[in-house]
Amino acid sequence: MLVDPLVWRSAGRVVERAAEDVQTARAAGGAALPPDAFGLMCSPLLLPPYLVVAGLVDVVLGSVAEGLRKTATNLDAAAASFEENEQQAADAVARAVCSLGGGVW
Repeated sequence: MLVDPLVWRSAGRVVERAAEDVQTARAAGGAALPPDAFGLMCSPLLLPPYLVVAGLVDVVLGSVAEGLRKTATNLDAAAASFEENEQQAADAVARAVCSLGGGVW
């Protein structure tokens, strides 16, 4: 199995862009319908349910964006950890080869 930290980092950038897109959608949703959009007569009937739904959508989109940001951070951390462990393993092999008289470390 091929493990490529660059692919993980690339996926992290895609996830970050998705988080930005969700944040843009969240901002657009908040600006889409002003409180007086239903007019004076209908506002008491339609505005309260709309505000409840809009509030829930805002919370959900905020949570999704935050989750995506955390995922992107975790992908970067996993890539860095893998690279560090890979380097440590390569150094250990090089030391072992040198200790057996196979080269200079």
